[in-house]
Amino acid sequence: FVTPSDPQKTFVWCILLLNFSSFLIIAASYMVIFSVSKQSTAKLGARFQKRHKDTQRKITAIILSDCICWMPFILVCMLHSMEVFDASEWYSMFSVVILPLNSTINPFLSVS
Repeated sequence: FVTPSDPQKTFVWCILLLNFSSFLIIAASYMVIFSVSKQSTAKLGARFQKRHKDTQRKITAIILSDCICWMPFILVCMLHSMEVFDASEWYSMFSVVILPLNSTINPFLSVS
């Protein structure tokens, strides 16, 4: 574990805050896209309702996949930093499997 007086602990928390903030900004941006899409669809009429539902489904899937992949990582890092448990062996799984999986899935979710 990193000791409480170690400057690495501050660095870790800054990175965790940056990751969490980035997730919130991305989620908020997608919600703005959803809102603008909904308003545009309302102005254009029922003809574009299916297109809006497709956009809504894509946005929901992207936000959900980001949340499923990033929130456990952030939570595990926080618990490790607070010395609740030693998560050293988990980092390789996150960095080799889960986070790249999220990066691989997102383009398919955007296009589908």
